[in-house]
Amino acid sequence: MATFPPIITFLLPLEPDLAPDLLNAVAILSPFLVGVLWAPHMRIASGLAGVALALIGSARVGITVLLEVN
Repeated sequence: MATFPPIITFLLPLEPDLAPDLLNAVAILSPFLVGVLWAPHMRIASGLAGVALALIGSARVGITVLLEVN
């Protein structure tokens, strides 16, 4: 289930150069949304949790780009 949103970007009829960029955007946006939805259950600020998880997603994307995995 966790890998399904990024895979969708490769199933869409997009230009080959655009798909990895869209994949990176989904890899950052997905953790943000999870943080916003998860935060009320943990009694923390939604924005704070969303940004914290988005930063983790950004770090993952940064490592992927640095290692030229795309």
